[in-house]
Amino acid sequence: PPAGPVAPTFKTLAEVEPRIAINLANTPGDADSRFKITAPGSYYLTGNITGVVGRHGIEIIASGVTLDLGGFELVGVPGSLDGVSITQAGRANITVLNGVVRNWAGDGVDTDNAVACRFERLNADANNGRGVATGDNGTVIGCIARSNNSHGIFVDDNAIVSECQVLSNGGLGITVLTSATITNCTANNNTFSGISCGGGSTITACTASGNTTGIIANSNGTILNCNANGNTGDGITAFGSSVVGNSAAHGNGDDGIVISAQSTAHGCTASTNGGSGFQAASNGTFNACTATGNTLHGFDSLDTVVIRGCNASDNDGNGFNLTATALVESCTAATNDFGFVGTVANTFRNNTVTSNRDGGISCTSDCTIEGNTVVVNGPVGILVTGDDNRVEANNITRHTIGLSVTSPGNLIVRNSASGNTTNWSFVANNRYGNILDVTAAGTAAVNGNAANSTIPTTDANANFSY
Repeated sequence: PPAGPVAPTFKTLAEVEPRIAINLANTPGDADSRFKITAPGSYYLTGNITGVVGRHGIEIIASGVTLDLGGFELVGVPGSLDGVSITQAGRANITVLNGVVRNWAGDGVDTDNAVACRFERLNADANNGRGVATGDNGTVIGCIARSNNSHGIFVDDNAIVSECQVLSNGGLGITVLTSATITNCTANNNTFSGISCGGGSTITACTASGNTTGIIANSNGTILNCNANGNTGDGITAFGSSVVGNSAAHGNGDDGIVISAQSTAHGCTASTNGGSGFQAASNGTFNACTATGNTLHGFDSLDTVVIRGCNASDNDGNGFNLTATALVESCTAATNDFGFVGTVANTFRNNTVTSNRDGGISCTSDCTIEGNTVVVNGPVGILVTGDDNRVEANNITRHTIGLSVTSPGNLIVRNSASGNTTNWSFVANNRYGNILDVTAAGTAAVNGNAANSTIPTTDANANFSY
C-alpha cells in the first residue's frame, strides 16, 4: 500500500444521493407552513406528512426546486391550507412529482404564483380547493385529480397537460387559459365542463363523459380525435374560428357538437344526443359529418352555414333544419321528419333525400332547390310555401304529391317527376316551364331496342312527368 494514512476511496452519501430530505432540521416551517423550502435544490420525502390546522404542508419560496414525494402522501386535516404551495410571486422552474396530496382544506398543489412549473405522477384527491393549479407555461403529465371540491387541474397560459385523469371534481375537470395543448386526457363526471380551454388551444385524443359540457374550445381552438359521450349538456362546443375534426359526440343530454363564429367541423359523428346532432351559428361549416338517431335534428343552424358531404339519418326531428342563408350540397337525408327544411335564402343542391317521414325538402322564400334526388318521402317530395324561390332540375319520385307550391311568385324549371300520385301541384301566379307528360311518348330504336321513347320538345326549361 502507499505510504501514509489510509484515505477513503468511495463517494460520500451526499455525492451518492445529492438531495435534501424534508424534515424539521433541513426545511423547518413557520407560522403558515409545516415545512418550508427557501433555497434552490432537489428535495425529497422520507415518509408521509400529516397537515396542521392553519398551515400549508410544504411551502416553497425559492425558484429552481424539485420536490420528489417519493411515493409518500401529504395528508391534510380540516382547517389546513394547501398541500404544496408557492406563496411568493415571480418564482419559476419548480417541479413536484411522485406522490399523493389529499384532504387539504385548500388546494392540493397551488403554484399560481410561479411560472414554468412541472407536475408529474401526482394524485390530488379530495382536496377542498383545486387538485393541481399552476401559472403560465406549466406542464402537467400523468396526474390524477379526483373528487376535489373545485377544479381538478387548473393551468394558466401556454400550458401542456398530457395523460391526465380528472374525475368527479366539483368544478371543471381541466381548465386552462390560452394557447394550451391538452393530449390523451380523460375527464369524467365533473360538476361543470370536462375540459375547457381559452383561445388558441389544441385538444387532442381526449375523452369527456358524465360532465355538464364535455369539451369547450374558445377562439381559434382545435379539437381533434376526441370523444364526448354521456354529458348532461352539449358534447363538444367550439367558438370563434375553431376547428373540430374527426371527433364524436354520443348520448349527450343536449346537442352533440356546437360550433359558432366561423368555426368548422369535419369528419365528425354525433348520435343519440338529447338535442340536435350538430348545431351551428354565424358562418359555421360542416364537412363530411354524420348525425344519426338524435332526439331533435341532425343538423340545426341558427344563421349562415355551409354543409357539404354530410349525412343525417334516423333523427327524430329534421335531417337538416336551417333558418337562413345556408348552403347544403352533396348531402344525404334519410328517415328523419323532413329531410331538409329551410326558411329564407337557403340553397339545397345535389342532395339525396329519401324515406323521410313528413317530406323531402321544404322551404319558405328566396331559396334555390337544384339538382336534388327526392325519393319516396312522406306525403310530399318538395314543398314550397313562400315566394321568390327557384326550383330547378330536381328528380322527384314516389310521393303522394311530387312538387307542391302553395304560394305565388316562384320559378319552376327543368324538373322531372314520376310515380307520384300527383306529380305537380301549383297555386296560381307561379312561373314554370311547360309540363310535359312523356309517359306515352313516341318510340324510337336505340341500340336496336324499339321500346325506347323519344321526348317531343325542344323546350330547355320544360318539366317532365315520365
